[in-house]
Amino acid sequence: MAAILSPISYLPSEVVGYILLRLPVDDLIRCMCVLKRWNAIIRSQKFIKDHLKCSLENKIDRSIVLKDDQADSDFFSLAFYARDSFSNARRIAQPLTHPGRDTVIVGNCNGLLCIYNRFHDNDLAVWNPSIHRFRRIPFTPIEIPPSTKGSYPTYGFGFDITNDDYKLVRIVEFHNIDRKLVGSEVKLYSLRGNSWKRIQSLPCTGISYYSHAVPLNGALHWLVNHRSHSNEERVLTLDLATETFKEFPTPFAEIDCGIGLEVLGSNLCICVNHFGTQNDVWLMKKYGVADSWTPLYTIKQEAVDWLLEYCRPLVFSNTGKRVLLQSNSDITLDKNLFWYDLEKKMVKELKIPGLPSLFTAAICVGSLLLFDGDPVARQQQAKRKFEAGNSRNCLF
Repeated sequence: MAAILSPISYLPSEVVGYILLRLPVDDLIRCMCVLKRWNAIIRSQKFIKDHLKCSLENKIDRSIVLKDDQADSDFFSLAFYARDSFSNARRIAQPLTHPGRDTVIVGNCNGLLCIYNRFHDNDLAVWNPSIHRFRRIPFTPIEIPPSTKGSYPTYGFGFDITNDDYKLVRIVEFHNIDRKLVGSEVKLYSLRGNSWKRIQSLPCTGISYYSHAVPLNGALHWLVNHRSHSNEERVLTLDLATETFKEFPTPFAEIDCGIGLEVLGSNLCICVNHFGTQNDVWLMKKYGVADSWTPLYTIKQEAVDWLLEYCRPLVFSNTGKRVLLQSNSDITLDKNLFWYDLEKKMVKELKIPGLPSLFTAAICVGSLLLFDGDPVARQQQAKRKFEAGNSRNCLF
């Protein structure tokens, strides 16, 4: 081993760094144990940022993380290989496991997942499943005005490009005794500063959220409908740097279908489910330009041999000629993932051992972000000791 390493150990740090940048995260973790110099290079903030940029540009070291929707806190992962193939699904430990609490994915960005335990707002964390580390997010109370009640919080997680910071947004709307909406509270958490602050309220009240928060270009996006004065679906954006809201229209003035907002490649896209007849996807070619909404594909019911419901696009294939889709319906339990060929207009089902029946999927790139976080394994050990102690106490 020493004979093999001796020529490499004398290479300049710049050359070593260039070589290491091309390695997946698992190999980098092993390399950290080989030489102290390699360890120092890999831990540096410059290397971590350069490695993430290289992984994103070259579409390497990707995985799909799945939350089992039929179990409270079970997560799985499968590797996404260069030739558009996948490994078997394997169960992975997550930091917020708690008996009886349902862990959900708030959002994912650059290999980081933001997760929380539903109905327990003090259980929030940012988690990097590639390196099994996380950081717990401190709780901040909802400041409810007198004589009002707050709605259930809506969350969003994304990357502030301007300030190089990952941020979580929590939105709560308030209504009075007559259930009339009278205002909102928007709070923003900075991962870098590890602190919350209140920012501009929603630009209007009475918003129906048709989608989860979608991060892109340093902003969060929701597909919304203004219940109070319009039936028009619009895209609401929050710039994470300026902390200001804006809106722009969708391709539809009004639509009576299932609809959702996603990111496909580097573009916003709107997915429309025509209730068992077809699925359409529209791509916004130029960010923020309403006239650039363009139809990408339509899947007809006759193209598949199951009931066609909402199909969420996850990612383009490496050639860009196919789209990986998720159909998460309890009617199609054995048909969760499939490729749709954009040229041939054909569907190919994926049979992956170990997949849960119903799940929420997140495409994750391998990254070294959050290296200074807490190990997930240590968190799980502490929880098991605590639970074991409580069990012993209950015997007496």
